[in-house]
Amino acid sequence: MVIAETLEDATYAASLVTADYDATPFKVDFEKEHSLNPLANAGKERGSLDAWSNLPHIVEASYNIKAEVHNPMEMHATIAHWISKDQLKLFDKNQGVNNVQRSFARLFNIPEKNIEVFSEFVGGGFGSGLRVWPGALAAVMAAKQVSRPVKLMLTRPQMFHSVGYRPASWQKVKMGADSEGNITGVWHQAKNGTSVYESFGEGITRVTRLIYKFPNLKTESAIVP
Repeated sequence: MVIAETLEDATYAASLVTADYDATPFKVDFEKEHSLNPLANAGKERGSLDAWSNLPHIVEASYNIKAEVHNPMEMHATIAHWISKDQLKLFDKNQGVNNVQRSFARLFNIPEKNIEVFSEFVGGGFGSGLRVWPGALAAVMAAKQVSRPVKLMLTRPQMFHSVGYRPASWQKVKMGADSEGNITGVWHQAKNGTSVYESFGEGITRVTRLIYKFPNLKTESAIVP
């Protein structure tokens, strides 16, 4: 990150920064990897699969959903200002000011009450504002370095890799109904991608367990690093 008086100076200075990288093994093909991750029970079952195996109406289908990048019209942005050595004020695009407050309290070992977070205009979030991302942290670190308020706004290309997104998923759903159309059994399986350093579960089958009432239910899930 480059800190400058003007956007033009910062943009030019950033273009002069170079980096050397070491290549390491990677896994990015969700379709290839998800078959290697076995399913496990996702929640409490009820009834059985056999109880509705002979119903007159049974539908079974699989669904593959690609990763969806949350890219609202307005980019993520942060203004960070250290009022004192252990007092921080933030203007930040996020969907949970308390989470931002707690995160920076832990990162900089200061009391939560010493951190003010303002998120007056969230704009489009779609879940991408539920976490503290590197841009906000960089702004806070920069402000501490220069002892002045620092504003950082992501560029459109940076929105594709510097904030959260909805991971790719695979689902298989089997449903059975009687001759009157009453659904009596559901078997819902799901897998979602996650990073190699965090076991993030999308909770895809959770709604199936909560909002529908039928006597037979089985849900299974897995995460794919």
